[in-house]
Amino acid sequence: MTSIGAIGLELWSMSNNILFDNFLVTADCSVASQVAEDSWRKKAAKEGGSITGGMVDSLLDAAQERPWLWGFYALALVLPFVLLAACCCRVKSDDVGEAKKTDEPQPDDPHKDDEEKEEKEEEKEEEKEEEK
Repeated sequence: MTSIGAIGLELWSMSNNILFDNFLVTADCSVASQVAEDSWRKKAAKEGGSITGGMVDSLLDAAQERPWLWGFYALALVLPFVLLAACCCRVKSDDVGEAKKTDEPQPDDPHKDDEEKEEKEEEKEEEKEEEK
């Protein structure tokens, strides 16, 4: 097999300063695993990065540097449950039924005066028809 002199990559990213090194081209998975153990894992541990690289590890690392983040994490976890419980488990008061409006005209009903005028006009028309 002829040796490879260069590898070309086309990468589109919105981040600056992305660096690549240690490319490996192989068909053997065990060789790739061994090279990863020998180089990448040691380098990641030396740089202080998490080997697993998960989001939870990142959050825990940040909380170790800034202990006040534990309060924020607790609030972020508890708040949705508190809001859900507040919305779903509301105590219903008995005053709600009394405050509902009925079909009967109420003293503060603005249409009541219009209805009374219409009734009076209808009565007058009936009286005129009876007189004829």
